[in-house]
Amino acid sequence: MWDPFRYYIAVGDMGQCTADGGCEGKGYSIVWNGSTVASKMWTGYIDRTDFYSMVNAAINATAYRYGASKQSYLSNGNNFGLEITEVCLR
Repeated sequence: MWDPFRYYIAVGDMGQCTADGGCEGKGYSIVWNGSTVASKMWTGYIDRTDFYSMVNAAINATAYRYGASKQSYLSNGNNFGLEITEVCLR
């Protein structure tokens, strides 16, 4: 399902972000019917490959899965950026 305010999965930068200092953390949020049903943020240095492995494992442990990619926001080099996808029930 997809609704930019009610149904989506967001993966990437989280917390307070600055242009030159990066973000407080990186993580994911699953929003279903306007409520966050699962969310996790990791802090400290995380390699991009390790980050996506952790996110995929965490999402696979829920009743939800990724749908089609809907939006993405590029980083400035200090951040990972953000991707928004549809959310589907397993």
